[in-house]
Amino acid sequence: MLFLKKDTIPDAKQLIGLWSVHGNPAERTIDIRDANLVISMATNQYYITLKEIKRVKNKVYYGFEKMNGPESQDYDSPAYQNDETVCIVELVNRDVLKLSWLGLYDKGLKERFETENPFDQYKKIVLLKRCVDDHR
Repeated sequence: MLFLKKDTIPDAKQLIGLWSVHGNPAERTIDIRDANLVISMATNQYYITLKEIKRVKNKVYYGFEKMNGPESQDYDSPAYQNDETVCIVELVNRDVLKLSWLGLYDKGLKERFETENPFDQYKKIVLLKRCVDDHR
């Protein structure tokens, strides 16, 4: 297993792909496409799209962009449209990401919500594996 240097900024192409806890596309996933990250919160119910805010050393910071799906209407508010970091992704190696979850941010109330990590409610940081049948 090849690990990246701690200060290496990951190339966008290294991050592109489908990622999940066990590398299985049938479970909850994130799909990284260029500067966007899409989390399948409840399949065919709603998806969170995050946009890249910045890159610092070996980490990519993502903020809220939008939610899609029938159950997403509760999040259709200008208060959520801000550049606060929702999660931080760090490329550990070619096939493993470290996802640090902070939660969504309401700029009107000046507080975070949805702070439980969507991949493990008991951990703020999880490791995600590249899905095995992802051929990007």
